[in-house]
Amino acid sequence: MKKLILALFVLVFCAYAQNDDYDSGIKLYKNKEYAKAQKVFEHLVAQDTSNTELWYLLGLCFRAQSQFEQALQAQNKASALNPSDVYVKIELVRLNLALGNKKKALKYLQQALSLEPGNATSLALEKKIKSIEKVELEAKNTKKPLSYIGLGYQYSIISRSGQPDWKMQELFAGTWIRDNINLHGHVQNYTRFDNSQQHYGLGLLYVSPQDHALDLTLSKGFSTVFLPRTRLRSNFDFKIFYKKNKPISGLRLTLNGQYDQYENLKIGVIKPGTKILLQRGFDVQAQSILIVDENRDHLLYGIGSRVNWFSPNNTWHLFAGVSFAPETDNAVVIDTSAFFCGGRYKLKSNYDLIASYSHENRKNSFLRDVISMYVRKNF
Repeated sequence: MKKLILALFVLVFCAYAQNDDYDSGIKLYKNKEYAKAQKVFEHLVAQDTSNTELWYLLGLCFRAQSQFEQALQAQNKASALNPSDVYVKIELVRLNLALGNKKKALKYLQQALSLEPGNATSLALEKKIKSIEKVELEAKNTKKPLSYIGLGYQYSIISRSGQPDWKMQELFAGTWIRDNINLHGHVQNYTRFDNSQQHYGLGLLYVSPQDHALDLTLSKGFSTVFLPRTRLRSNFDFKIFYKKNKPISGLRLTLNGQYDQYENLKIGVIKPGTKILLQRGFDVQAQSILIVDENRDHLLYGIGSRVNWFSPNNTWHLFAGVSFAPETDNAVVIDTSAFFCGGRYKLKSNYDLIASYSHENRKNSFLRDVISMYVRKNF
């Protein structure tokens, strides 16, 4: 009998304690102390994982802090426990809209309206989705032949044994011919002693709606010692994920390929790599390199990092970085270290001014200094 009384006392005490925590969590949420309220509801959910209301309230706390992924997970739990809760469905509509999942938002909106056809919030969200669809349709039907056009100039000096050996001047230009297709080209002029040769290139860059990018460039001309060369380059950048307000905010995979054909030699270069995006504009890049020619294979590795800084109003963007990776030059593999820095400044009248400097040290071969200037007109 004493054990039964003790058990009943414990149950009553826990119920009162849980009610106190619940009231405290509601009060914190109403006072906009969302982080503290979140901790309270996480504690309560851990004690009662089958409570729809607790999962719903936890989701509200996450959404109030713009943590949409976590909020979506909480509301999905609530929806699984009680599929007929119209307020949970409404939250799922809001969260999927915030995350850009319009199809899922429409699905949950239809469920919410079937549960409660006259719900004012659901009707307002329906109006919002229709407004989004109208804007998207207008944007699709509006042809944009150009979104920007840019023109740039690059000057390079190669030095051997402390003395300038040759120089390279390049003009390059690019423009978006469609919303997701960029056409770019370049003309280079190499000068060494009394010799002068030209190099031409043309490329296409495609950026998918999911922010994956593929760049293909075909060029023809001469190498730095005037060997006739045809070069095909490809750069693939694949976004794995991107999340705001996280220590690791994104991850991208990169795959760069290069094929050089000389008169008597063919060389292929493959560079798989990763790019880890951290908070505050810092990213770390790691890359391996496989170089293949007709006589031998090389498996080498490289690594690099880059720091980005954006001004609060996005007028300035400054960057700097270093890399340590082997490169090919005239069919020879050379250990290379490089430093680069630069920035972008947004001028009035939708113009951008972009400038950069890089210094390359190719071991036992040469030093290379490059200055680039680029002006872009945004439409």
